[in-house]
Amino acid sequence: MMGITSKATAVLKRKLLESCFEAGIGFRMLIEKNEYGEKTLVIKPDRAHEGDEIMELDGVRIFIDSASAAQAADCDLDCVDDSRSSFLLR
Repeated sequence: MMGITSKATAVLKRKLLESCFEAGIGFRMLIEKNEYGEKTLVIKPDRAHEGDEIMELDGVRIFIDSASAAQAADCDLDCVDDSRSSFLLR
């Protein structure tokens, strides 16, 4: 099996992000309610939809609908470093 250096990995990740950015792909952020009525944060790859708020932060594009944007106002997106890399708003 072929190996890969950490430098090559970093360059490939950067090139992948750049390609997605150029193709208009970013991350959709949604605040939804689960089956228990609790608010959950959903982040998935997507393209912009009409009416989205578009943020470009540190080379990452985030699309958020107006209802979710209102709920996320004055919050910071963070990530819990666990096996699922869970995202949360603080």
